[in-house]
Amino acid sequence: MKDDIYVRVKDAKYRIARQAIEAVVFIHGKDVIHSDLSARQFLVDRNYNVRLSDFGDRSLRSGSTIYEILLGKKPYEGTEEEEIQRLFSQKTFPALSGIMDRQWSGVIQKC
Repeated sequence: MKDDIYVRVKDAKYRIARQAIEAVVFIHGKDVIHSDLSARQFLVDRNYNVRLSDFGDRSLRSGSTIYEILLGKKPYEGTEEEEIQRLFSQKTFPALSGIMDRQWSGVIQKC
């Protein structure tokens, strides 16, 4: 029973991550750039279908968003912005060890 719940939660996370990517690809195909892309901008219904919301600003950090959806926390969570910029410029990225599926780790690494 416990394993079944784990599988359903894991499958739901992957479904949400896939639909989040599809939503961004769709809006980019319409020449729309979302300005504040983060996990909080994706609304999820009871059937685990995703809707992208809040089109206020102009930036895109899709790898960070997928990281947040799959791990439940932001990359570099609790780190000051200046330190995040320094780590990013040195190509020091958060560990992906919490993401069990290598395919999803690869998606984040390509962003």
